[in-house]
Amino acid sequence: MIHIAIAEDIPAERDQLVAALRQAEQQLNEEFQIQTFSDGSELLQKYPHPLDILLLDIQMAEISGMEAARQIRQFDDQVILIFVTSLAQYALDGYAVRAMDYLIKPVRPAALTQTLRLALSHLKKQGGRPLKVRTTEGLAVVDPTTLKYAEAVNHKVVLHCRQRQLTISDSLQNLEKQLAGERFFRIHSAFLVNLNQVSGVQGSDVIVSQDRLPLSKHRRKAFMEALAEAAGSWL
Repeated sequence: MIHIAIAEDIPAERDQLVAALRQAEQQLNEEFQIQTFSDGSELLQKYPHPLDILLLDIQMAEISGMEAARQIRQFDDQVILIFVTSLAQYALDGYAVRAMDYLIKPVRPAALTQTLRLALSHLKKQGGRPLKVRTTEGLAVVDPTTLKYAEAVNHKVVLHCRQRQLTISDSLQNLEKQLAGERFFRIHSAFLVNLNQVSGVQGSDVIVSQDRLPLSKHRRKAFMEALAEAAGSWL
């Protein structure tokens, strides 16, 4: 799943962008999760995690799209920025925040689809999308390829990574959604495992590194199929 956000202060133009994204979703054979924000201020206050692509109107009240982009780059250097504007004169300013493209209003669905095609290609080259999580000490970034498994403990989630453990205030269900498409499988109500880190299955246990994790009986068949598919992709 590709996570996309739109920050646009004109409702009609915001709706047009959503409709164009839905068209692109079909043409590109992808699945988009779309969130919309009415201005730059709301975007910064409710910044979504995870986020792959951000469509930003430049001319907005209170906080402009360009200023919002500058602030976003202070804590998210991975999100792909695409500006939407009626004025091409802002193009040079985009270099400072590493914008991928500019789309001139009114945005043509074909132009948006082409830009998204480039953005998706860039995401695939990046490999695993950085996972941004909130811990008791603040925002942390986790490379999904280093995450061995996640464990639900006392209404929190413990991330067992190769070199560290992090405890986050989130649900395993939400984390599973964030990691959709990243080769993770829910083997139990309390465990989400990285298929690339599984070293074997012994009885009703899944072996990850030196840890034995319980495999729910009713999830076993689907898990074994997912594991076989992942193993086939390694060959």
